[in-house]
Amino acid sequence: MSHFKRWTTVVATVLACFVYVGCASPRPSNSWTALADALVERMALTPGERVLLVGVPGPFDSLVNPLRRAIVAAGGVDLGAMDARSEPFGVDVTTFVGDAAGLERAELVDYFQDVDLAVML
Repeated sequence: MSHFKRWTTVVATVLACFVYVGCASPRPSNSWTALADALVERMALTPGERVLLVGVPGPFDSLVNPLRRAIVAAGGVDLGAMDARSEPFGVDVTTFVGDAAGLERAELVDYFQDVDLAVML
């Protein structure tokens, strides 16, 4: 599957999930886990693919950890989650995300060359 097609599928799935979950309505954690499992299934990861989560802290904070666990369970490599402003996201900061913090835009372009899939939350 091409990167563009995979990216389009993941974005469409995240948008559909946004409608399903809703920003203002709290859901039990098993809903986030089910959502994470569905997203990772759509990613169709192959073993060893490197996945980065990117977003702005807010309504999907509760999805980050279940999504990271599902990525690893599917054989992917969890590079972590980072704020779209190049800052670490959450409390469990990976080495990859920690090293990206504070890099300039041009430096980030080079740094992200080995990322197979980035998911915008």
